[in-house]
Amino acid sequence: MKLLMISTDRGLLNPDSGVSTRMRAYGELFDTLDVIVFVRGVHQEVALSERVRVYPTNSTFRIGYIFDAIRIAQARTFSVVSAQDPFETGFVARCIATKRRCPLHLQVHTDVFATAFKQHSVLNRLRVRCARWLLPQAQGIRVVSERIAASIRAQVPECTVTPVVLPIAVNPCTASPRVFPYAQTILMVSRLESEKHIHRAIDAFARIARTHPDAGLVIAGDGRLRAAFEKQVCSHGIGNQVQFLGTVADVCPLYAGADIFMQLSAYEGYGMTLVEAALAGVPILTTDVGVVGELLIDGGSCLVTSGVTSDIVQKLEQLLDNEPLRLVLAGRAQEAARAHVRSSIEYLEAYKEAFTCTEL
Repeated sequence: MKLLMISTDRGLLNPDSGVSTRMRAYGELFDTLDVIVFVRGVHQEVALSERVRVYPTNSTFRIGYIFDAIRIAQARTFSVVSAQDPFETGFVARCIATKRRCPLHLQVHTDVFATAFKQHSVLNRLRVRCARWLLPQAQGIRVVSERIAASIRAQVPECTVTPVVLPIAVNPCTASPRVFPYAQTILMVSRLESEKHIHRAIDAFARIARTHPDAGLVIAGDGRLRAAFEKQVCSHGIGNQVQFLGTVADVCPLYAGADIFMQLSAYEGYGMTLVEAALAGVPILTTDVGVVGELLIDGGSCLVTSGVTSDIVQKLEQLLDNEPLRLVLAGRAQEAARAHVRSSIEYLEAYKEAFTCTEL
């Protein structure tokens, strides 16, 4: 099979990035794997291996992604075209597939029909409409969780293709714990964007800090709202108990050094950090998103919060003050995560199968 992918992941232009490493592994599954990446500016084509090549659109404006990607595809040979989402890249992939009369494959990493996703922005509401239009036209669909598969079945009944559930590959990591200057460390690993609800975490921790002066909140990740969140921390007067680490290349030591992992996203397609935390044996407090209800069970292998500040505080106190509960939740989550994660060979076989079912 010769596969063409449409992507927005600019990490593919860096041969040393994690996504480039994964793409080289995927390339071994196909005769050729060409990836067109939406990007502005001037970038060079990248040969990740003999079988894998990355083509930047080098567009002047965002609207140019569509026309530049179609132009690049005209010079490529492929038998299946796949998009990383059923939105902008999906629209381009559909145009290419229609022109070349080849199968269309869509990947869905986001819980696109979640209420919180639709309400987040006007753009997201347009993306929902795009997904409803594109999904019934695909010959193959890969989703990263059963939650997304169920939502497609419920929201797009005219879609006759059965989604293939193939989670994001997560490898267990072993690392020496990072030492934090707190008696108990609450860890968050997240982009600092509005849908991640970091502001609620800070408000909740400000109340926790009054009764647990030796506890600390560590936030790894970066984003557009970092300055606003840092200002919020200062306004609460808890700067000595909160750390912003920025982007961290290797998060394994963070999990190993944490006492609680907290995630408050409004929506997640999968929730890779939840799986990473579970594999590391860290007790988890999370909203009902991603693999919650599938891999992690409220009260059994994690605690689920509504996301309301008072409920976050109550659940955090429950975890901080009850070590036996933390040990039980962490142990059950780790056991479930280990059973959930596939070996590299099994994962690659499943990945290839997700595409071969689209061949006409």
